[in-house]
Amino acid sequence: MSTTQDFTTFGSWLKLTGQLELVTPLRIGAGQGDEFGLADIAVVKNRQGEPYIPGSSFKGVLRSSIEAFLRTIDPNLACLCVTTQTGFDCPTTKSPEDLEAYLAKFKDEDDMYLNGTCRVCQVFGSSGLASKVQIPDLRLAEKWLGPYQLRNGVSIDRDTETAAAQRLFTIEAVPAGTRFTFELLIENGTPADQGLVLLGLRAFEQGMVALGGATSRGLGQVKLTVDHCEEVSNDPKALFDFLVSGTAQEVDEQARTAKIQALRQEVMPHA
Repeated sequence: MSTTQDFTTFGSWLKLTGQLELVTPLRIGAGQGDEFGLADIAVVKNRQGEPYIPGSSFKGVLRSSIEAFLRTIDPNLACLCVTTQTGFDCPTTKSPEDLEAYLAKFKDEDDMYLNGTCRVCQVFGSSGLASKVQIPDLRLAEKWLGPYQLRNGVSIDRDTETAAAQRLFTIEAVPAGTRFTFELLIENGTPADQGLVLLGLRAFEQGMVALGGATSRGLGQVKLTVDHCEEVSNDPKALFDFLVSGTAQEVDEQARTAKIQALRQEVMPHA
């Protein structure tokens, strides 16, 4: 399995933009209460007090969704990215002792990470490999009018299976219907690499993925709408025109599906 990972040369560029709408309230905690003392667990906000969705949060859920899909096809296509996890060939999962033995199968360390990592690590990166996927923070698509929703909760004593004494808390949530801008960039990805990311985004487009905390309580259901998709190839003329005028090639639904099929052909060649 080979991948294009040399960022010293421009290989390709695929960009998607759209909007993410909250179907149910969203809570991505800031790790502290709000400044007014109304909520014990506040949502992440910018300096203007407006909510946003960290790109890392979206990317983490996207990656884990793709990992689950690919492990259904073949467990070795997506490691668990946990050091010393057994049963995977990906160097991300190797202990220092096992990694040394695994390295002996390759020309050098670069070759090991380029061609020995699992399919997901090749696109989303690992400890020895840069990610091809960039997702900026998702900002509000419209003026924030508020207010935040406040929800009460209570901690459960696992021994008695009853409410713990004096453990009532309040959480903050962004209300349903709020919309955020979405942008994703894939650099130097092969058609199959791009198809892997596009396949994962299908789950967001179909409303199958939840973000943030308390998803088991119904929070975090989202719906992604991709409004625009464009790409630039490594053709010198196309690259030069893009750098001068910003003109890129439109990628329609049929072309996006073709990229997903390229991934399918790679991971399921006989299906």
